[in-house]
Amino acid sequence: MNKKSNKKSEQYGSFCSILPICILVSILTAVLVALIFSIAFVQSFKFEAKTKLNVAGAFKEAISKQQKDANGIMTISGEAAIDFFTSNKSGFIFASEQNCNACAEFGSRLATAAESAEVTDIYHFEYNGDEDNKAESAARNVAIGKENAPVLIYVRNGVVYDRLDDINSESNLSTFLAKYK
Repeated sequence: MNKKSNKKSEQYGSFCSILPICILVSILTAVLVALIFSIAFVQSFKFEAKTKLNVAGAFKEAISKQQKDANGIMTISGEAAIDFFTSNKSGFIFASEQNCNACAEFGSRLATAAESAEVTDIYHFEYNGDEDNKAESAARNVAIGKENAPVLIYVRNGVVYDRLDDINSESNLSTFLAKYK
């Protein structure tokens, strides 16, 4: 009887020495899988032109045309907005939807505040919500994401650095412009 119990303890003894190694391998595998998924998740939020749009020089061309909106702010197209981001420029982008009464009112206040703060690098990107225009849709996603317009964003080196969503406060607008002047 004693011999049988020794065999069983030897069997369990070898199993007990392998068990921690199996648990360690399982934990390391789970950590590795979680790391791979987290890296893929973060990479999905980086802006990269997923469409094959040729936008190089579109911002420079828009600036050379000197087209301004009703408030005297330089207008840019979706292609120019994408070129603004991809060429690592810095400045303010006022993004608004066409035929938006609140956007027009904010544009007027923005022009007045920009003039008093002596800020000249403000560009108005006005989109019409047409999902078929890939450049406009991509620029809208980068500039305002899922939020509503109007919005004033400050772009530093091609990356949205700060944004002003409160369009009703004159003091917030002036402070925002002065902060990045």
